[in-house]
Amino acid sequence: MLFLLMEEDSGQAGAMGPILEFVVMENVMERLFVWSLRREFTDDMKLEQLKMYEMLVGQARQPLLHHKPILRPLMMLLSSCSGTAAPQVEAELVLLLNQLCCVLAKDPSILELFFHTSEDQGATNFLIFSLLIPFIHREGTVGQQARDALLLIMALSAENERVAKHVAENTYFCPVLATGLSGLYSSLPTKLEVPNEEWHCLHKEDWLKMPSLVQFLNSLEFCNAVIQVAHPDIRDQLVGYIYNGFLVPVLAPALHKLTLEEVMTTTAYLDLFLRSVTEPALLQTFLSFILLHRHESVHILDTLVSRINTPFQLGTVSLALFRTLIGLYCEDVMLQLVLRYLIPCNHMMLSQRRVVRERDCYSVSAAKILALTPSCCSPDRSPPPLRQLDSILFSKGAETPNSTRATVEANLHHFRHALHSESPIKRLAVTFFLFLYAGPFVSVLLSRMENMLSNSLHVNLLLTGILAQLAAYPQPLLRSFLLNTNLVFQPTVRSLYQVLATVKHQIEEQAASRKDFPELITAAQHWLLARETSFMAAGDNTPTVLC
Repeated sequence: MLFLLMEEDSGQAGAMGPILEFVVMENVMERLFVWSLRREFTDDMKLEQLKMYEMLVGQARQPLLHHKPILRPLMMLLSSCSGTAAPQVEAELVLLLNQLCCVLAKDPSILELFFHTSEDQGATNFLIFSLLIPFIHREGTVGQQARDALLLIMALSAENERVAKHVAENTYFCPVLATGLSGLYSSLPTKLEVPNEEWHCLHKEDWLKMPSLVQFLNSLEFCNAVIQVAHPDIRDQLVGYIYNGFLVPVLAPALHKLTLEEVMTTTAYLDLFLRSVTEPALLQTFLSFILLHRHESVHILDTLVSRINTPFQLGTVSLALFRTLIGLYCEDVMLQLVLRYLIPCNHMMLSQRRVVRERDCYSVSAAKILALTPSCCSPDRSPPPLRQLDSILFSKGAETPNSTRATVEANLHHFRHALHSESPIKRLAVTFFLFLYAGPFVSVLLSRMENMLSNSLHVNLLLTGILAQLAAYPQPLLRSFLLNTNLVFQPTVRSLYQVLATVKHQIEEQAASRKDFPELITAAQHWLLARETSFMAAGDNTPTVLC
């Protein structure tokens, strides 16, 4: 009879077929369920009935769920499956719930029937939703099917106030989802194995090897998707629970662990989380935590900035985190990091404030900066295999002003980084003025940039990349601070041009003190070019020497 019911079509004008009419009039499905209760109601019995409904829901040609004599025993069966069950029963239960949610998404008109039928059974309203919640953070196919089903209901909540109100006020969906992140985070490794000194962040090939991190990212991705499609009430509640149930009580203390390895690992996780989140509301929650939250009376942001100068892997990973933050091109981030220190214009002479909005139409500043290229790196002194690379960087000088400017601004992504080193940070008094005028973030970047010759290549690439991001930000005040070589700063503020000049002088001194310096330069150029080629061949997005 089951197979005949699946194959039966509706009658004229949508009337029930004779088999469906018999099942409804004789209450066959409820009788079957009651009969199973009189016997030993084992998991095998539940499993067979779940499979039966799965076939009916998924393959029947008639709208079976519109009929209470079919829907009511289905809800009774689902209610009996709540709580602990055998893995096979759970898998079949979630599959059936997933199918029911698909039906709801296609035909929201039966939603009221699910609410009323749940009430008839004395069960929690909207039983299919409540049954899915325990599987939110489950691994494997079962967990993924449960999350897909819940996501369909979340999309439904955006258009149905009753569903939204029920989820927000009568279920533990948001607390379970947010606090589940805390539980999953506690299972992550507290110390990462760093493969080499070049490593600075978690790429996909890294976290795919860590099942616990994959599971966490799956749940974070689900949070992101829920916030994207759910009703505003659910969205606001969820981001609140994530902030107060995960970020503040779990991630904040983890960022202040005692060992450098643990702090580095947490910083790498935070960087990965920021790169994984796409929904503005969730991203705003993470940024609010970083920019505004205080842990033991110290802003998280200030703590992260102070670690850039750490001469260990922590400093490199911290730089990668700020590269991600600045790459968001978020005004709030730029305001907290840089602009709030530049807006008073105390870093420049009073008479220079009108110069801020002037455009360098003839690329005078760019030419001055490029003129700081050490003589040992001149394209005229490059070996033939490197001429093509050099032409990319230097040969555009004879073009029209507009094209020259575009090329120079692209090339400045490499040089602006080196520009921002401010030696006064080494002295306490000048550190105060730098903090006053440029802010701690820019100051610490420039401090590291001034030591380019003692930094590792990978640190310098990150530093120059961050400064390139800052220089490309479309804000006249910041652009003039970094790139305008004609702007007159206060005596206590060194310009980017001055810092580059210092770095050039250091390089020239090194070149003069070593007879084999030209050979070393050539070998380094070949190595960097080969490195760039290998990254391009591998399709790697890692910032390279040309970034």
